[in-house]
Amino acid sequence: MANGNSTTLLWSAVGLGIAYVGYKKFVQPYVVIPVPAQLYLKRLLIVIKHVRIRGNEVQFDLSVNNPNDKPLTIKSVVGLVYMNNIPVGEVSNYGNTIITPNAETVIPLAVKLRTIAVITYLLNAIQGKKLGQAFIFKGAVNVNGTPLKVGEKYKLS
Repeated sequence: MANGNSTTLLWSAVGLGIAYVGYKKFVQPYVVIPVPAQLYLKRLLIVIKHVRIRGNEVQFDLSVNNPNDKPLTIKSVVGLVYMNNIPVGEVSNYGNTIITPNAETVIPLAVKLRTIAVITYLLNAIQGKKLGQAFIFKGAVNVNGTPLKVGEKYKLS
């Protein structure tokens, strides 16, 4: 009886081996494995464009370039805004923005300035330090459910 189990086990192993070789040789070469979503996200280019100060609000555009051949969806943009390393406000933008393939999509954002930030900005402007100030956005952009860290600097002129 033990001899029958050994033979069955041997033929099962041989059958599995033949099935594995057949899969590797004939089936797997025709299976298309998509590029992982992480590679799509790594290819994104996110930069700040067009910073404007209007009253007690800083308006800026977050430009997202998608060099991929698939559209991506930005679900949220959150973070802090600094001017010359002084925190001036918070950004929170929620909603589904489609980033079209092989194109640039611009997301307009606005930050209400904190009172202390307005005072600091005005003091710097009075002292002639307005030119050359650094505008910095540090936060995260949620693309297709995956948060990407963003740290972008824009020189005000």
